[in-house]
Amino acid sequence: MEPAPPLGNSPAGLRQTADEEKSPHRSQPCMPVLIEELIASSGKPYISAQLLSSPDLCGLLEDMQIVPPRTRALKGVLEAIGFRPLGRVTVEGTPRRYWSRQPHLFTPGI
Repeated sequence: MEPAPPLGNSPAGLRQTADEEKSPHRSQPCMPVLIEELIASSGKPYISAQLLSSPDLCGLLEDMQIVPPRTRALKGVLEAIGFRPLGRVTVEGTPRRYWSRQPHLFTPGI
């Protein structure tokens, strides 16, 4: 059996077999590892260790055809890999939640 080609623009270089490709519940990589790889490779302004937009992160996961974790699960994953919540901000009428590994950068008075 020959190896499957890599997924589209997957920064993780993930591979999938023909069976996984057809399965609606295909195997997903470890979410913390995947998020770390997305942060390292995305090049997007709101996907970094300094500032992470959870809607933008979820959008990237969806683009990779990976179902993002629900709100509480995502919170747990982000906290486990060192992110702290900065709060919610409404941008162009849409509420967005931001996170950072360096929350002191966003604290007033520093």
